Amino acid sequence: MDILKKLTLASIGAVNITKEKAEEIFEEMVKRGEMTTDEKSEAIKSFVDKSSQSAEKMKEKMEEMAGKVAEKFSSRFDKKFEELNSKMEKLSKKISDIEKKMG
Repeated sequence: MDILKKLTLASIGAVNITKEKAEEIFEEMVKRGEMTTDEKSEAIKSFVDKSSQSAEKMKEKMEEMAGKVAEKFSSRFDKKFEELNSKMEKLSKKISDIEKKMG
């Protein structure tokens, strides 16, 4: 799960860097008269909202994938554990039988 946390933090960092770049672009557009200050503020808000939604969707997908991987490994682990437990029971019975014979 540590990797999920790292990926989430990385995506948040990427959103912040992208937001800074978007602000620079929108500011340049204001300077060129292609956009008003109010339009710039609204564009930045819209950009941040969409970025947050995308980051949340990515987080959900990552959690879903991590859950599937954990489930797959868990079922394999459970199967191996059952096999080992069965072998230990057989060995325990053999030891018990040997002890009875030795008496």
